[in-house]
Amino acid sequence: TRCLAPPHHPLAVQIGVARDFSFGDRLLRVRGAEQFCLALSLFCSAFEMSRSSSCPAPLLAAAAAGAIAGAAVVGVVTVAWGRRKRRLEATGDCKIPSMPDWVRALESDKDHYRLMIREWEDPAWREEHGWHGRDLIHGAGSAVHIPCYFYNSTEKALRGPVYFSSASESHRGLCHGGAMTSALDDALGHVCFLVAGRGPWTGATVQLNCKLCKPVGIGQVLKIEARVKEQVKIQGKVTQQEKTKVFIEASLSDENGIIYATMEGVSIAGVNLQKEETELDLRQWRFDDDRRIMYDSAWSVCPQPRDWEILKGKPS
Repeated sequence: TRCLAPPHHPLAVQIGVARDFSFGDRLLRVRGAEQFCLALSLFCSAFEMSRSSSCPAPLLAAAAAGAIAGAAVVGVVTVAWGRRKRRLEATGDCKIPSMPDWVRALESDKDHYRLMIREWEDPAWREEHGWHGRDLIHGAGSAVHIPCYFYNSTEKALRGPVYFSSASESHRGLCHGGAMTSALDDALGHVCFLVAGRGPWTGATVQLNCKLCKPVGIGQVLKIEARVKEQVKIQGKVTQQEKTKVFIEASLSDENGIIYATMEGVSIAGVNLQKEETELDLRQWRFDDDRRIMYDSAWSVCPQPRDWEILKGKPS
């Protein structure tokens, strides 16, 4: 780092190691911190020169002005980068690799319907209707991200790709086991809503048993699959409302069929976790047989799926 202060000056040493600084409630890292260091250097020089009676006033003023300008540049860069980061997260620019061939096969298979839920696809609508943040699994830029699901009603199975980004890292180069478990849990819940529920979020997972078989590397795209094994009607103890206990199995595997994790779970269809029921809880599944899309009734017409370029992380 260039510094106008003497090389061994205490402030110069601090400038040389300055890389992180706090902005608002976030800790931001500026890779090219040269402007920041230069601004501090100018300030140090101004401070040193102010102690010398031989320092001309114009030079001191120029040094102070340079320090202020440098700090302003850093502030502008920081704000611009923060805005760009949030914009990229909102548009899904998370650098997901190209989708495997088996994903395209699911897309073209007549027995699989593309699943679309509005709060996954429409961030503005999501915020307007009471959600406070991005979806843990389906939100753009998530640490572990499932960009799409395909549902086979005959097999009572839900399938899709899951991408493990660097944000899911635990052991060096490997993703956290909790990221694998979260993805499987998501598939269990949604296949319950599809098979035994009338619409999204019409149920809850109550039991999980996960087996981690093989570590997942950062940047891998695996196949996630959840399938209903059994459904049992049960009677609610308090409301006497009929519910369905759904037994489900799920797995994570690669294109060669190697299993990375398995999960068995129990979900209860007919359970509403919200304190008050709203129109969001009364949504129903709708089908477009021509386009093979299954979507919720928050849309008045069948939505247009995002193309694969967006799913790969490139803005449209």
